[in-house]
Amino acid sequence: NALDEAAGLAFMGDRFARAREFYEKEQEFAATSEDELLSMNALYGLALLANVEGRYPEAREIQERVLRVREQGTDTYAIATAHNGLGITLTRLGEYDLAREHLETSLALKGDSKWTTKYAESLYNGIVIEVLTRQWKCVTEKGEQLQDILDSLDDNALELENSLKNQRGLMLCEQGDYPQAQALIKAPHTFLHERKQVRAAAQCQLHLGRVYRYQGEIEPAEEALQIALETFAGAHDHRRVAECQEQLALLYAQRGKNPEATRWLSEADALRARISSPLPPLDQTAIDNLRQQLQSR
Repeated sequence: NALDEAAGLAFMGDRFARAREFYEKEQEFAATSEDELLSMNALYGLALLANVEGRYPEAREIQERVLRVREQGTDTYAIATAHNGLGITLTRLGEYDLAREHLETSLALKGDSKWTTKYAESLYNGIVIEVLTRQWKCVTEKGEQLQDILDSLDDNALELENSLKNQRGLMLCEQGDYPQAQALIKAPHTFLHERKQVRAAAQCQLHLGRVYRYQGEIEPAEEALQIALETFAGAHDHRRVAECQEQLALLYAQRGKNPEATRWLSEADALRARISSPLPPLDQTAIDNLRQQLQSR
């Protein structure tokens, strides 16, 4: 328990190397004491670390192992949690259909506790998939369902509610409703920034940068994207770094600065290849068009 607590504190403080050390020690102790619960806790922590650091194939391997063990038991909540975690990782690997299956299984297993934060989190993770795959009708329907649940919960769900606003804002941005998108994204950014949720606030900055770029507001777009890039780079969130680089590439191409655009896009391509996280359908057309534009000049 002491090792698990120390690992969790290190993880929350973004001291990932130290957290890994604690989780590995916890796993060794669990093996010698034949404590399966402790072993699963350690593996779950190692999977979280692998996810944060962009080692998605490794995270998948660990989470599939955890799921196999969990499904041999009778703890429904533990099985649901394992499906949820694997669904998140598969989303980052671009395996959206399989990710949906695991998240839907998680929701079904949590069905008896529908009006809880944990159920809402799994539903939110499903909404992220629909945004990434541009399934706007599903985003709207699932978003309304999630909002109904969030309205029934206490202040513990405020962060999740603001994350939902951010995703809805991204959808409105892609649908061309820039003023409403900007308003929806700015509200959670302020909230998350005040709560010192640095990475979540940076995700809002990334989405704001996209909105500003669409509106032709070049300087605010570049400022927002650079802030997001610095934050994600400092947190070793490589997938988000690649997203920032792609948005900067699109921005510089919009300004007619093709060499800079080429550099940003090349860096994003290399990073995505390294972490095995493909470009989502959300941005596929824009980036494909950008490649054609840069290759023709």
